[in-house]
Amino acid sequence: MLKRELEERYFGFPESLDYKEFLELPDYLREQIVCRNRILQTDTYNRTMDKAKGEDWKIEETYILQLRKSPHNYLITTGIPRQLHKIFSLPISQTELDFAVEFYARANVKHFNREKWNWVIKEHQGILPIKIDGLPEGTAVLPGDPVLRITGPGELAAHFEPDWHRIFYPTLVATTAHEISQLIGKNRFIEAGMRGGITEETHLIGASAMYIGGGLFLTSDDAAAACYPELKDSGTLAHRFLAYKQTEREAIIQALTSPLERIAPVVDLNNTLTGIETVLEIKKEYRYLNKPIWMRMDSGNVAQLAIHALKRQSEMGFSDPVLDKVAISDVESLEEMVEIDTKIRAASFDPQQFIVYVAGELLMGKDKTRNIASTGFKLSRHLERSTMKHSDSLGKGSFPGDITLNNFDHQRIIAQSEEYPSGDLFVPLWRPEKGIVAKRMSLTASRDWAEESYTQIAGRTKERSIISPKTQQMISDYERKVVNCS
Repeated sequence: MLKRELEERYFGFPESLDYKEFLELPDYLREQIVCRNRILQTDTYNRTMDKAKGEDWKIEETYILQLRKSPHNYLITTGIPRQLHKIFSLPISQTELDFAVEFYARANVKHFNREKWNWVIKEHQGILPIKIDGLPEGTAVLPGDPVLRITGPGELAAHFEPDWHRIFYPTLVATTAHEISQLIGKNRFIEAGMRGGITEETHLIGASAMYIGGGLFLTSDDAAAACYPELKDSGTLAHRFLAYKQTEREAIIQALTSPLERIAPVVDLNNTLTGIETVLEIKKEYRYLNKPIWMRMDSGNVAQLAIHALKRQSEMGFSDPVLDKVAISDVESLEEMVEIDTKIRAASFDPQQFIVYVAGELLMGKDKTRNIASTGFKLSRHLERSTMKHSDSLGKGSFPGDITLNNFDHQRIIAQSEEYPSGDLFVPLWRPEKGIVAKRMSLTASRDWAEESYTQIAGRTKERSIISPKTQQMISDYERKVVNCS
């Protein structure tokens, strides 16, 4: 009961709100409210195509979602369950429809299929009569693999296309997190991207994705740690703390003698080399506290400065991997972290024991746009006729029929549904008669599945999945029809 009440409160469209009242509200409220109207949450071209089809909008069609590119030649797919709950947790309401009708009337928009939504509300009690199958949360895929299949009245199945495209963001975060975990280890990365997130919700989405994709669990976002018990918050001493006292030394000692379990002061407030020496003096004086004091390199040649700090610590006998780590900020790429690790190792220090990285943009922002994943949502079947999209750009074509993804005989195969039933990776996600039927997985279970499914494609991440003989024949038949028609 509580779950239902909260869904209605935080996701439901306000009962009896008309468009005139809505316009009188301040913009920050309007923004929150309009995002809850699922009838309006679509691209304009979906509405115009709907109108152009006329009565044909009801004809059954199937659509396939693909992620066609990746900077790492594979992807850890996340985000489908979140979109599923956003769209389907509550029935479409009469208030949503009335609001949309009033908006379109006031805006003098003629191309709106009111009858379609009346049909959903009156004939189906607001429950969307479509069928959805797709991959479990955390499934590792190769570029071009299908990840979602949606079947139902054509213009209902296509209406929520923008929502499905949006899985690009958590998927790309999860994939980068997996790379970080593979390259440097999950215990050596502290995520600090909250301030760079477009919204708090966006950052929370990224925080869960980083755990699913790579097991990364250290974050500077208290809200993320509160939302996901698998995460642990990790703080530092910022420049403003060191600046509020007369000297850096005073500020660091105050933090060190406070109840904090660990301190990680930046050392570049005035001069990094001087800051390093200040921390070393404090380490020597207060070593009896047995409390970790990690120096944080935040500017300049961070690799060179980290090596200098490690050497000076070693000279003074500070070589405890718990107490004497060096944190490195301002890294901009995975390659840079690997390069720094290599330099640390060449200086005779073990980066696994003594170096941690602090970054936000690298994980949560850099290369996290839709074009990077090249999501594609394409029609694959109209009634019993299979169809597809060809493209002059490599990798941007789609597949015909009731496409699914299989793991069969140690191979990933793009095939027709039920062609290889024992290895089908797609699972039922939504059935109108049952509701959301996908098993709800914890972050830990999704993380475990991400690793297991990645082993299925490991070593083949420069390849594409095999296309089944039946699907290949359907593609060839379609190509011949296109040629004959031309």
